[in-house]
Amino acid sequence: MEFYVLRPLFTDDVNVQAVVMTFQDVYDNSFFYEGSAEGLYQTIVRWIEKNIA
Repeated sequence: MEFYVLRPLFTDDVNVQAVVMTFQDVYDNSFFYEGSAEGLYQTIVRWIEKNIA
């Protein structure tokens, strides 16, 4: 699955810290983010581009 399809889920209703904790558990335990859901989406995209793409 392409990550971009998840973009509509990154709304103000998303629990940003829960997503960050899950991302840390699954991909990178040093990942850190505080801010909006839209900003989190962009930060994860940059992480993917740097570390996977």
